[in-house]
Amino acid sequence: MSQDVTASAVAAMEYSGEERKKLIDRRVPRFARFIFYTFAGAKGTKTYQALDHRELICAHKLVQKKASAQI
Repeated sequence: MSQDVTASAVAAMEYSGEERKKLIDRRVPRFARFIFYTFAGAKGTKTYQALDHRELICAHKLVQKKASAQI
């Protein structure tokens, strides 16, 4: 089972984006911040843009192991 959750992911990034950015600014050295912004999906990053324009899809997958046959 697979479900597209891209819209929810973008909404979550918009909702918590400023707080995440402030946290990154406080804890991450300046030279490495862009990497963390990208990972967090901060507005203005390629990750955020790709999700917002649906060039990148975020999916929720449910994987279930089949029961093995008894010998």
